[in-house]
Amino acid sequence: VRVTVAERSPTRRRFLTQTLGYTSVVESAEGQMAELVIDATGSPAAMSAAPNYVVHGGRLVYVGHQPGDFSLHNPLMHAREITVLFSRNANELDFGWVISRLQQKIVDPTPWFAPLTAPAEVAASFPMWLDPEQGVVKPVIDFTRL
Repeated sequence: VRVTVAERSPTRRRFLTQTLGYTSVVESAEGQMAELVIDATGSPAAMSAAPNYVVHGGRLVYVGHQPGDFSLHNPLMHAREITVLFSRNANELDFGWVISRLQQKIVDPTPWFAPLTAPAEVAASFPMWLDPEQGVVKPVIDFTRL
């Protein structure tokens, strides 16, 4: 299985290659097509463009949530006979599987977390969290540090 990750942020591309070990990380997937495309952006523009990267008979899975509308070009979807799935329905078995991987140390989530932040430091930390060059993936507030 070959996985290619498209990510516009240079900081996140470095995170994907240096921390998570992905070998095929590109700034743009323009011109590339795949049998399975997973969109986890939540961006209406990216979600609308995702079908452009799916081969004939391929699958498109939306994981990112977008509370507003986005559009799909109907003629393209029909011409390529694309199967579209929307997934936000993890169940108890899924969570058990993830928890077991964490307990067995097969998956290490620590690279995704920013340094733990005390509640009193949240307001001062926001500028750093929002700066893409800081590489913050998931800020974590540590409520044990009250």
